[in-house]
Amino acid sequence: MNALVQNQRPNTLFYWFFSLFTFFVVFQFLFPDMERMIMWGEAFVLALIPMSLTVPYKTDFQKKIINSVYIWIFFGAFYGILLSYSVWKEETVFYYLLRHLCFFYYALFFFIGYKWGDLLLEWLGRFFVPLIAFTIFKTFFIHGVGISISMWMGLLWMAILRKRNSQGTFLTGALLLVLFHYICGSGSTKIIAYFFLLCPAFLFFLKVWNRSTQVWYVFQRLIFRVLLVVLLCAIVWVTIRFGSLFFEMVSVGNAIEDFTQFGGRGSTLNPIEDFVDINAGWRIAFWVYLLYRFISHPLGIGLGTPLFDPQVAYFLHMPLITGAEYVVPAHNFFITFLVRLGIPFLLLFVWMAFWSGRMVFKYLRQVHFNPLKNPESRLVFASLMVFSIAFWMAFFNAVLESPLYAWSFWLTFGIFIRFCGDYVSKKDAVIL
Repeated sequence: MNALVQNQRPNTLFYWFFSLFTFFVVFQFLFPDMERMIMWGEAFVLALIPMSLTVPYKTDFQKKIINSVYIWIFFGAFYGILLSYSVWKEETVFYYLLRHLCFFYYALFFFIGYKWGDLLLEWLGRFFVPLIAFTIFKTFFIHGVGISISMWMGLLWMAILRKRNSQGTFLTGALLLVLFHYICGSGSTKIIAYFFLLCPAFLFFLKVWNRSTQVWYVFQRLIFRVLLVVLLCAIVWVTIRFGSLFFEMVSVGNAIEDFTQFGGRGSTLNPIEDFVDINAGWRIAFWVYLLYRFISHPLGIGLGTPLFDPQVAYFLHMPLITGAEYVVPAHNFFITFLVRLGIPFLLLFVWMAFWSGRMVFKYLRQVHFNPLKNPESRLVFASLMVFSIAFWMAFFNAVLESPLYAWSFWLTFGIFIRFCGDYVSKKDAVIL
């Protein structure tokens, strides 16, 4: 058993439950559309409620993040429903409100990742050879690297590393992930390969950034503030620049009832004047429009309400899909929830990101920004990398908004918070 997480051995009832859950993890990762036919994710949510009531923690970081997950599950859902029926009652459809509740209750998978993630990796490690063989077959001959396969390969890498923890295992697994994503991936999935390749340079940058002299500390604060201002200005510029263009496209497209020349989702042309390809183009169109909606309704639009107004939905060919304006997300979890829950979500997100970031930085300082020397630190760093894949996917796809993938995001997040938090709590974790 991994020294980072000392779980009690399960009793017989739990053994059968966890066997079924492991089966769910494998098949849901490899065949995510199965959730459309068998709502077993919903069934596991009900079973996970009791185990989420008592959650151990060793650091203040873990405590704050666990409490934030509780706030997301209970307050987030309550606030969304209250907003829908107090401000947006005329536009709220009860059926879609129920569908939107999956945003919150699927976060219960965080607790099984947090409490039993180590045991899950142990069980997956027992059968890693056939699992790898089938994953390679499915990747190269059936589907390629998609959202679920990308996260699944990362989790399988962690399971192998837990079983045979060495620098060679870590580097070999990381290299295979790079090759898989580069050869078989596309779009945001392929970028993960570059992310892995840039990790050493990023760690070196953080090591330099961590210099402790007083002059350097003042310089750090200045650079951080400048970068923050530049980032905010860039977001405002992109929103204004492409926002006006997008609304012109909507007006003209709806007037002449011809969308293909502007690159609606059903077209083959570029929607933003050859600035990006078509797949990124409609995402930018979504994001710009929804950022405008957030500015207009900073407290959110609630649950069960249309994310896109009828004119924009018509322009984007959404009427071809019944209820699409209600269920089609922004393909960016941050923007989707920012529009639906407004400033309260923004504050919760910043709070969770702040404490998660501080915990990661403390871990990196403990290992002197070289996470490969220590077997336990390698596993922690692998969990950080796997969660980074999930976060990246959620930033460009419908992950947290979909029962097909939301559980996997929260599962990897729980594993990462447990491993990293337990590591930084150990007094002997510092590499001298």
